[in-house]
Amino acid sequence: MEPEKLSNYVVLLNIYNSCGKQKEAASVFHTLKKKGLRMLPVCTWIDVKKQQHMFVSGDKKSKSHVEIVKNLKKLMLGIEKHGYVPKKNTLLPDVDEREEQMLMFHSEKLAVSFGLMNTSDSTPLHLVQSHRICDDCHLAVKLMAKLTGRVIVVRDASRFHRFENGKCSCGDYW
Repeated sequence: MEPEKLSNYVVLLNIYNSCGKQKEAASVFHTLKKKGLRMLPVCTWIDVKKQQHMFVSGDKKSKSHVEIVKNLKKLMLGIEKHGYVPKKNTLLPDVDEREEQMLMFHSEKLAVSFGLMNTSDSTPLHLVQSHRICDDCHLAVKLMAKLTGRVIVVRDASRFHRFENGKCSCGDYW
């Protein structure tokens, strides 16, 4: 049904990934490449001091990229002490090591790191995400909120997520 419609493949890809059928998910991904269909990069926006900042997964164009990544690595070490383990099951079986490293640099994580660095401790962070938040980022942001004592609100393509004290308003049903 509608073989040239990207959204159908994305739904199928998500179904296979969520069921743990990595081989089938990889096949859908390869079909997308063969048909010349490409998924748009995931973007996350955050407003800080009335100025909008956009982050793309793996982006290195930001002026303060080095500081953002340094802060993010510190955050990741902190949330590991709260039980964070990267959820690599969202990755396809044929991803290379570089793509696996990209999991740490998803746009949401970069935006949260930037927001934490550039706002006061009492300011909630408000992010808007172009796609649906992945389960790894959902867990990471939940634990970042716990670690920092901050409220972090993420509006993704499906719903609002309000992270506070290590919990999400969606009840982990996203």
